[in-house]
Amino acid sequence: VIAKGFFDAFKLLGDRELLEAGLRVCDWLVGVVQRGDGSFRAAYDYRRGMFVDFEDKWYGGGGCFHGKLAMPLSLTWRLSSNDRCTQSVKKFLAWSLGLRLPSGAFKAKEGVDYVFHHAHCYALEGLL
Repeated sequence: VIAKGFFDAFKLLGDRELLEAGLRVCDWLVGVVQRGDGSFRAAYDYRRGMFVDFEDKWYGGGGCFHGKLAMPLSLTWRLSSNDRCTQSVKKFLAWSLGLRLPSGAFKAKEGVDYVFHHAHCYALEGLL
């Protein structure tokens, strides 16, 4: 959401610093936050300098709510021709489609069988 905000502001104002800020956010997401399976980690503790997971929570470890990340990552390619982000978003979308239930709804995260409506909507936004 932050990166997309930078990109939207860049389109509106034409300030290249806004574009560069959005690109840095996406580069961090792809290079640091994204896991090898395509999913994204959910939380980073800056004081301790490490990622933390809240496995007992619906948002713990990451899940379908990260679907919104597909939006700025897709824009990154259009704005900068950064193929790394294109590969990242393809890998993420493939992973997130694995969260679909037979009904078509997206379960909140791996290992659960429930749908959290708000997170489900984020998954759908990313697919659009």
